[in-house]
Amino acid sequence: MRKEEVASWEHNVRRLRDSDTTLTELTLTYTSIGEDRWRELGEALSDNSTLTSLNLGLCGITAAGAAHLAEGVGKSTSLATLNLRSYHLGDSGAQALCAALAATSTLTSLDLGYCGITAAGAAHLAEGVGKSASLATLNLFGNNQIGDSGAQALGATLAATSTLTSLNLGNCGITVAGAAHLAEGVGKSASLATLHLGSNKIGDSGAQALGAAQSATSTLTSLNLGNCEITAAGAAHLAEGVGKSASLATLILWSNKIGDSGAQ
Repeated sequence: MRKEEVASWEHNVRRLRDSDTTLTELTLTYTSIGEDRWRELGEALSDNSTLTSLNLGLCGITAAGAAHLAEGVGKSTSLATLNLRSYHLGDSGAQALCAALAATSTLTSLDLGYCGITAAGAAHLAEGVGKSASLATLNLFGNNQIGDSGAQALGATLAATSTLTSLNLGNCGITVAGAAHLAEGVGKSASLATLHLGSNKIGDSGAQALGAAQSATSTLTSLNLGNCEITAAGAAHLAEGVGKSASLATLILWSNKIGDSGAQ
């Protein structure tokens, strides 16, 4: 860290420990914090009762740093929004956050886009979401190794959770099998309103499963299937689901080869 970054960091950590009422949002994106500083931040969060939003996107946090931070998140009495976008977080970092999700009663939004999370990390997060009393939004966009196995774990959680309203799995390496698992969870969910599956290879069979889910759910209002290799056949399945849906308000199908038959 540069000298000025160190001074700013230490100043903000002191404010957190003192629960400075003027510090409700903190953004440290692109800051080269270093491993020795994550423990300090985690401990400060544990003592804090005012911070509601923490943005640490692209700060180079690794699994070790995530473990320190997760401990603080679990003990925080105010933190609602957390952005941890970092290519180095990985499955071990996701595992640490699983425990935090089970412990916190305030965190409502977690952004883990482009964090190098695979199916194993997705399974840890699914467990945490299932135990969370507060999480409403989970963003996993760009973790393209989550795949169908990760989608299966998250689909099972959708059927069990009553708090999650938004799930972003865009560009996560999901194919037909994963879409089917997610569709089953969507059909059983009591809370999910927004599902983003754009830039996955779910094809017409995946669209068919999600079309059927639309007729089963009463909560889903927005479905993003942009760039999902859907053709006219898949569009027909989705059209049938839309016709039977009691809740869907937004359907996104950009960059699919639906053609005139699908439009009809």
